[in-house]
Amino acid sequence: MVSYLKKKWQIKSNFDFIFILLVFSFAGIAVSFLRKGVFTVFGLNQAPLWEKIVLSILIIVPLYQCATLVFGFLLGQFDFFLERQKTIGRLIVKFVRRFAT
Repeated sequence: MVSYLKKKWQIKSNFDFIFILLVFSFAGIAVSFLRKGVFTVFGLNQAPLWEKIVLSILIIVPLYQCATLVFGFLLGQFDFFLERQKTIGRLIVKFVRRFAT
């Protein structure tokens, strides 16, 4: 599995692979704490479940993308995560264009 991901992500070093996994982990932990804080500040803890789900998606996805860039920068993997962000951005633009016309 590790060799498959290293090949897919075009990673040569095991250290880079470990740092990339750490970035994913740190970003996920940070976003879970941020989500709790945002919901508390805006009083969304008492909101209906469907609102919590929608707001979680709208809050978590952009925060997670930003967090991966921040932690990627701190752990020396910024270029890897910036390329992933560009790919995601292109997919979003294609999706919007397809359904906007």
